[in-house]
Amino acid sequence: LPSVHVWLREHLRLRRTTWEHRPCTLCRLAQDVEAITTQRRNTKYTPTLAEARNRSSWCPELACGYQHCVDEAFGKLLTACNAIDEERLKSVLNMEDTEFKNTNQCHSTFYRAIFRGIWKSRLTCNTCGHTKPDTYEPVHTLSLSFKGESIKTIEYLLQVHLEADTVDCD
Repeated sequence: LPSVHVWLREHLRLRRTTWEHRPCTLCRLAQDVEAITTQRRNTKYTPTLAEARNRSSWCPELACGYQHCVDEAFGKLLTACNAIDEERLKSVLNMEDTEFKNTNQCHSTFYRAIFRGIWKSRLTCNTCGHTKPDTYEPVHTLSLSFKGESIKTIEYLLQVHLEADTVDCD
């Protein structure tokens, strides 16, 4: 969470000092996080991003008013915030979209540094020992299973999540 606070504070600082633009999704998220983390306990607060009129700006599919998967909404919110940072970075670097995507600069946003990773997986048969080539997939969340157990620690849940699965050849 400290890294997210740095990202959001830096966005607001730059907006106030160097950018001339109306408040964006990232600005609203920064204001909401600031309000939620600094308000007195048990104080009612409705985040600006939760209001339907603001949701449509960062994800039109969520503006319908129906309940959605929290993970999906969170992913869409972070993607929208990253797009704002990418647009600003392209502007500063004076790059077009295609040129930007083909450089390492596209991986230098706060979102990518905080939330993105690469999941490496290797498949090995328990019967014959044959190993398939490693695969790499980009990830931004992990779904940890509690399996009906009492929650011990995040470290324990990660250890269980990372245990090898058994696979037999077909």
